[in-house]
Amino acid sequence: MRKRLDILDALRGIAALMVVCLHLNETYHWSPGHAPILFGHAYLAVEFFLMLMGFMLGYAYDERKIGVGEFCLRRLRRLHPLVVFGSVLGLCVFFFVGRDDPWVFGAFEHASAATIAGVFALTLVMCPVGGYGAINPFNGCSWTLFYEYVGNLLYILFVKRLPKWALAALTAISFALLVSLVMNLDLNKAFGTNFALFAKLAARLRYTLVGGFSLSPVDVWKGSMRLLFPMLAGLLIYRMKWRIQLGRHALAIAAAVFFAALAVPEGCKVGAKTYSAWSLGTPDTAWVNGMYELFVVAVVFPLLIAVGSGSDAPGERSRRACAWLGGLSYPLYMVHYPFIYIQIHWGLRNWNRFPVSVMVLLSVAQLVLSVLFALAVKRWYDDPVSKALGNFSRQGIAGEGKK
Repeated sequence: MRKRLDILDALRGIAALMVVCLHLNETYHWSPGHAPILFGHAYLAVEFFLMLMGFMLGYAYDERKIGVGEFCLRRLRRLHPLVVFGSVLGLCVFFFVGRDDPWVFGAFEHASAATIAGVFALTLVMCPVGGYGAINPFNGCSWTLFYEYVGNLLYILFVKRLPKWALAALTAISFALLVSLVMNLDLNKAFGTNFALFAKLAARLRYTLVGGFSLSPVDVWKGSMRLLFPMLAGLLIYRMKWRIQLGRHALAIAAAVFFAALAVPEGCKVGAKTYSAWSLGTPDTAWVNGMYELFVVAVVFPLLIAVGSGSDAPGERSRRACAWLGGLSYPLYMVHYPFIYIQIHWGLRNWNRFPVSVMVLLSVAQLVLSVLFALAVKRWYDDPVSKALGNFSRQGIAGEGKK
């Protein structure tokens, strides 16, 4: 039995909590005189999750002989119950909020009931939906699960068989493409091509990894780049057996570095007429944000995974806390965003009626309620459903073996 990687569990939980805090803060960021967004780089948690996915795929399956079908069933059993739950929850919020809010479900303003039902049915099977602003318009965070599904298929069909040198070469190529994306390099000039997609990417001048939410060509490219390098790098870390031991203070150091990396304020936009003094960079030096994000993804995250896989949590109490955070991370990530829709809907109508202190208290309350709700969903839905699906699949395999 593989040992539990306590520190990596803790970092997963911290990442999920910071993503929720970022989304809560974003619900008010458009109001006049808004404060800078807290945890402004928490969206880089996506890259951390995907790098950790690559590492854990190698950890769990590299030395195991497993067929494509069995692998897919295992991954679906682990991931899909909460995909379904998040979509159902989002549909409930849709009926609560209504379709007339342009910031929430405005894309459905003129859609028929049949269209809404069809879109919802597609989200239940993790089929990406185009034309409604998000791959899953009922649960915005599900776009990352779509790319995680793609990454799992790439692993079992192709990457699992690659030798180390080929994996390293692909990782280097994917990093070069990631750099070109973040730093707005013109790939048409590099390759001597004339693709409209590359021209659009070079003209965006955003210097950030943010993107990948929809099925537009630009977002699909961004989502693919956000998947490939982290996933391949995580798998390469495992196969190269890159481990770092930091002794008793490894958990505290890793958690502090991770928190600090994601808490840096958001980057300044190119040509911004107004920007916060807290922003990373200025309208003339927005490229600083791109360099920072690349440093975090290519240096900080690999170091943290090496520490998390090479060091242990100090003591039983710390191990229990790490396990709790690890168990919280996926349910919290998958169920919190429908509630963000509610807060956006409320905030747009009430941001100027209450002092900032009320907004802060509401956000803290929603964070606490989201955590409690996620724990309840895990205990009374995700764990029992996953266990039942596991028993069903094992019985099916045993039945096939008796024939």
